[in-house]
Amino acid sequence: MKRLLLTTAICATLPFAAQADEFLVRADVTEATVFLGGVTEIVREVSLTVPQGDHDVLLALPSGVQLQRADIAGTGPVTLGSYSVETAHPIEEGALDGPDVAAARARVEDLEDRVDAVNARIAEAGAAVQAAALQRAYLQSVTAGGDNAAPFPTEPELLGQMLTTLGTQMANVAEAARLAEEEQTALREELAEVNTDLNAARTALNELYPFGTSVTVMRVPVSAEAEADVTLTLSHFSTAATWSPVYTLRLDSTAEELAVERAVTLQLTGNERWHDVGVSVSTADPGRERAPSDLSPQPARIHPPETEESRGVGFGIVQLGNGNAGGFNTTLARPSPAPAADMAPVEVQAVGASLTYRLPGAVTITPRDSSRQPLDTLSFDVDLTNRAVPRHDATAFLVAEVENDSGEALLSGNAAFYRDGELLGEAQLGFLADGAETDLAFGALDHLQLDWRDLSRDEGQTGIFTSADTQVRAVEFSVENTSDEAEEVRLLYAVPFAEQEELELDLDLSVTPDARDVDGQRGVHAWELTLEPGETRTIRMDVEFSWPEGEVLDWRP
Repeated sequence: MKRLLLTTAICATLPFAAQADEFLVRADVTEATVFLGGVTEIVREVSLTVPQGDHDVLLALPSGVQLQRADIAGTGPVTLGSYSVETAHPIEEGALDGPDVAAARARVEDLEDRVDAVNARIAEAGAAVQAAALQRAYLQSVTAGGDNAAPFPTEPELLGQMLTTLGTQMANVAEAARLAEEEQTALREELAEVNTDLNAARTALNELYPFGTSVTVMRVPVSAEAEADVTLTLSHFSTAATWSPVYTLRLDSTAEELAVERAVTLQLTGNERWHDVGVSVSTADPGRERAPSDLSPQPARIHPPETEESRGVGFGIVQLGNGNAGGFNTTLARPSPAPAADMAPVEVQAVGASLTYRLPGAVTITPRDSSRQPLDTLSFDVDLTNRAVPRHDATAFLVAEVENDSGEALLSGNAAFYRDGELLGEAQLGFLADGAETDLAFGALDHLQLDWRDLSRDEGQTGIFTSADTQVRAVEFSVENTSDEAEEVRLLYAVPFAEQEELELDLDLSVTPDARDVDGQRGVHAWELTLEPGETRTIRMDVEFSWPEGEVLDWRP
């Protein structure tokens, strides 16, 4: 960081100014740690040289900045006093411009000067048009006759000379008027172009969020026994930024490998532009509940039947929670930020049960904009399954079974799914703890066609709900391999089962399932099928229900 000697002789084009024993220095964000829940820890570091004596360093901050739990520290042979915060501190416009803002402001001022110059030329051209109009009116009046008419000679040769002179003058005046009008038109077109450039330049300047003519300042008393180099570090909390994880999932179905590209979407919500800021994002949430709720005894009581007079009066004891949610009043541990490096590998640091990711590279972002910052790519071996649910789907789907063996949890976030380079769409990726397993679907398999039919309807039986004491149903479901290669398919179907003793159920399946009650779901059976090219496999289910007379069966195939 540049070290700046602040004296009354410093020119105003640099991003600071000095007055007597006050040193006004812009305190830009240099480091930031963004937590889940919208809490951000901001670090601003300023280096300067102060002369011997007692001084006030005024750290200039954007108006409206949040300074929650602010702390100031300094390095160097100086003593710091207690700080104070002042709002609406007046400054000269442009006094705290950085190089990029100064260049943008100079561009605006140059275009404003051009606008003034073109307007002046337009005014000159307008004056020339008016002058030509006056000359033309005069010439027309002197040739029109009457009291103001010019006397015409009677000699033919003199009359010809006079008419020639008048004609020449009229032509000259007309030409001068034409040229002045053409110049006016060209200048107006030039003015429109310059104004367009000026509006764009003003927009570009505003997008850099320059300081105005007043700022918020933190006044820090500094005492130095001799001229000293000092670095002041201001840290505070705010709600200036939010972050969320985003993923790109790329499945290589041939190699059975899944690449998970991780990135961070960073968004500023305050009124300050971050320029070349070292940013870390943390999975910690300071606004989350810190302690469990209080629990109180809950005795059972009896009471008289409720009456109109007592209606609405409760007899239980209700104990509210202890109110530990919200805020961030506990001491937060912030890992020391590592120096930013362009696209360096992402640094991951564990702090308790949370993780902090250092973004690989300095971040520049403006308020209310989003910036996508890459993190890293995780690789997983997956088990692929062609999963078929013929009761509800028309095709089978490719499902990747993956175990998170990365050593860290994957947070919930939006994910784009690719299969062999083809974009399948976007969906929300759920939270996946370290060591946990999940199934990820990677699109339909059109060559594995599914079919389902209710044969009992085909045979003339009608009605799903009936008041009779028996019902017989027949269902067929199948999968067809239309490709020219053999395929392994896992077919799932939920068969009926009875939990009431009064309901009797007789179930017959034409093909015995390979697994029953899959994943603990009663009645969900699975068949592991191998289908040759062009082959169709069909499974038939026959079921008969019996129940006491007067009851109603509630089931549908």
